[in-house]
Amino acid sequence: MKKLEASLPVGERLGEGFFSQLKCRLAVHKIMIQLKQFKIQHSFSRGLNQSLKHNNGKDDGFTIMESLVGMLVASLLVAAIAPMLLLSTATRLQSRRVEQGSQAGKSFIDGVRSGRIAVESSDDPPKEYIKTIDPEFKKYDPLTAKRSLEDKPEDYLITSTNMLPPISPTGLYCFQTDGVILPPNCSSDPNKRNQFYIQASRIRVEESEANDGYRLAVRVYRKDVDFSKTVVASTTTSKKTQTIVTNKLGNKQAPIIELAADVIKSNTTFLALCNRLGTKADKNCQN
Repeated sequence: MKKLEASLPVGERLGEGFFSQLKCRLAVHKIMIQLKQFKIQHSFSRGLNQSLKHNNGKDDGFTIMESLVGMLVASLLVAAIAPMLLLSTATRLQSRRVEQGSQAGKSFIDGVRSGRIAVESSDDPPKEYIKTIDPEFKKYDPLTAKRSLEDKPEDYLITSTNMLPPISPTGLYCFQTDGVILPPNCSSDPNKRNQFYIQASRIRVEESEANDGYRLAVRVYRKDVDFSKTVVASTTTSKKTQTIVTNKLGNKQAPIIELAADVIKSNTTFLALCNRLGTKADKNCQN
């Protein structure tokens, strides 16, 4: 046999050994692939079983008692924070309303000063669009008509005495949501644009001329004010304007803001201002 192998060519003997080794390697490789597939299937089935067990634990849910206790705790929390939420919401809305009302009053004063809102007609005698509330307002005099904020605040401030609260929308201006100010008697509002009512009056010194100027008094009321009920205004001792902090809708019968401003012309003299405002030193008014 050894002689026969020795008599074969070298290439044939190498070829047979190579193919036998190749067959062994292929068999080993096939066994390794089968082992890997087995491991993968085993791990997948184990993970699937664990996932099913985990999901089955979640499906258990809460008992009826646990649900009732949770609902009770949630109800107590809502009841505890509800007043704070109400106060916060009401205050935010009221603050916005007061801010808009203040802007409406200032816009009205600017309109009067610029002449866009007429105060009186050009007739002779002129017809007043904004009424004079104190036709007997005396000129300042240190002896007979002394005037100061401490002694006579009603000469400087808006009160329910020198300007009565309105009892109807007649004579009130309307401030609309687009910033337009309508002349009095505009309460019909077919387009639902009215936002505020504006009450305005003038305080003029007796025997004053057109160029002497005047004090303009302005109140701003909400559009939902009920004129069938008592409408209030500030007095010399009590302020009745609406407050910002509130836990309700605010007092719609009270003015949002009360403003007073002096309206002067380009040729208003210092004497005219002194006759209306007075002096601190109790001296006679001079030019």
